[in-house]
Amino acid sequence: NLNVTKDKLLSIISHDVRGPLASLKGLVNIICKGELTQQEFIVNSVKLRSNLDLVQEDVDNLLYWAQSQLNGLQINYEELKVRNIVNDKIKLFKDAADRKGIRIINDISEDLGVLADKNHLSLIVRNLMANAIKFNTRGGSIWIQEKIKEDRVEISVSDSGVGIKSTDLKKLFNAQTHFSNVGTDQEKGVGIGLLLTKEFIERGGGSIWVTSEEGKGSTFTFTTKRIIIPSASTETALSSSL
Repeated sequence: NLNVTKDKLLSIISHDVRGPLASLKGLVNIICKGELTQQEFIVNSVKLRSNLDLVQEDVDNLLYWAQSQLNGLQINYEELKVRNIVNDKIKLFKDAADRKGIRIINDISEDLGVLADKNHLSLIVRNLMANAIKFNTRGGSIWIQEKIKEDRVEISVSDSGVGIKSTDLKKLFNAQTHFSNVGTDQEKGVGIGLLLTKEFIERGGGSIWVTSEEGKGSTFTFTTKRIIIPSASTETALSSSL
């Protein structure tokens, strides 16, 4: 089963990464020949940037996937502020969100702390936000929220996009039934982001699930271990009392 999964992923990679790179090469060749007007250059530059963003996202996921397969998944736990990581990803996706007029709302509280691997948590949030933008409609919204469950926290990424077919919901996190759809602006991708996200979450002792309805958006929720990290104001108050 592992070999079949590997062969399938390699087949998808060779097709879906090669296509965008060929398109990029064609655009660059036209630009180098000076055959574009200034307006055409601006339009094609925007397309070029969008394609580069998608290719970089795919390559990052592929590198993480290859590393996890070759060396095993190494987890380095540390105390993290979730809101800070979400804010970093909002900055990362600002251009992509602005191009579709999407509003991203970070409802994670300032004092929410988790015990997790920073690189893994960053990749999880990045992949879920990337999907929320990819399958959202123009002028839509994305919400990142939390729900405390004793010593754990549920973090959800919701969008107001096109939603997921009920027949596809069961296929999302299964390597055997892996598939990839184009986004609402014809964004393409290898589609292994969710598989990698699931692996990282489960290796860290958490779980992930999705609720969705066609035409009404989707909500991806994952769990991780919650901890208490003193805020700056609390630390200042303690120092003053001492």
